[in-house]
Amino acid sequence: MKSSNWLILLLLGLVLYGCATFRSPIDGLYNQPPLAKADLAKVNVLFIFSHTRQAFGYDVVPKLTAPFQNGFYEVFNDAMNEFSNVDLFQTWTITAADVNNTERYKELDRLKDSCDYFIEMKFKRESSFVKFSIGTLVSTMSLTVVPIRYRYNYFVEVGVHDNSGQLLATYTRNAHLDTWVQTLLLFVYPFHNDQEKGEELYVEAMHDIFRQIEAERILRKEDL
Repeated sequence: MKSSNWLILLLLGLVLYGCATFRSPIDGLYNQPPLAKADLAKVNVLFIFSHTRQAFGYDVVPKLTAPFQNGFYEVFNDAMNEFSNVDLFQTWTITAADVNNTERYKELDRLKDSCDYFIEMKFKRESSFVKFSIGTLVSTMSLTVVPIRYRYNYFVEVGVHDNSGQLLATYTRNAHLDTWVQTLLLFVYPFHNDQEKGEELYVEAMHDIFRQIEAERILRKEDL
């Protein structure tokens, strides 16, 4: 076959490739029905977010990044409905630019001192650089006919602290998203896209963690 024909087939394969994303169940779910809202004193809470990514085989250490999920803050605001006694709350996102910014750290310390509780929420995404590279090579060489799976592992680690910094409770959730790339999946993508499946993970994980914190009455101002 002429090289020009190979080039045309390659371009068609790259243009017409399809993909579909599927999510796993979330490990570590509290998975209990919500309790009746308790009549607790109102509290002021600071939420501290950090988002890191790491491609093993490429990143030696996790790298701070922006939220992976579009609409992250809207998902967070929706999950806040699980709390019955959070009167005021503020959010703070740790970025790579904060590493050498002492003023930012001072401001964060001031916010911690002014709240009743602060909740650290660490969102991690991990993948394999080697598997991604080999998968891309096989997919390209086969004109996306051979189905290839790309996996991202997601982790949420939450720590609840009182005003003095004492750790009161910890929570973890983890799951993964598998994105399959193959030509015929072009017609499946609208029903299994990465945006929807990723948002489902975030919605379920944050609602479940906040529901557990509420059920365990961790944010009790009378105990401060």
